[in-house]
Amino acid sequence: MSDISKNVIGSLISAALIALMFSLWNDFVYKKDRVSGYWVAEFETLESSYSNFIDLKTNYEFVIGQTGSVINGSGEKVSEVSVNGYIEYDHEKRSHLELNGSLGYRVFAKSTVDIVYKENGRKRPSSTILNLVIDSKNKMSGTFISTIASSSGKVTLTRKNKI
Repeated sequence: MSDISKNVIGSLISAALIALMFSLWNDFVYKKDRVSGYWVAEFETLESSYSNFIDLKTNYEFVIGQTGSVINGSGEKVSEVSVNGYIEYDHEKRSHLELNGSLGYRVFAKSTVDIVYKENGRKRPSSTILNLVIDSKNKMSGTFISTIASSSGKVTLTRKNKI
């Protein structure tokens, strides 16, 4: 067998082994994050053009579906804690929302999730953007910015049920 044939065969075997190693890494070592499920979101407003919204805490329930890195789902506002105290909304008085987003997969850092949702509020529709980091299989945290009184703050999502 000639030296060229040996080099070609050696290169092909090396390429096959590298491809096998990457496949095993992708399938068994590096697990892509799954965010499909039922989540409870806790928002804390830190800045707002309406002073009564500062320190407002609102709670939502999200049902999130995932296909690859694409996220979609729906949700509703369930309660809030404000200067007026704790308010839990009856099912018929909850504002509803539709959400869309994407996952940013990371191998050597925490994966990210960006969500945009449009809420049909009691007074008017609004839009909110969430920039999240996946802290664990059951927790995401980050920041939000909203058209509701130009508000922004921090948000934490906790998984209640995995789909």
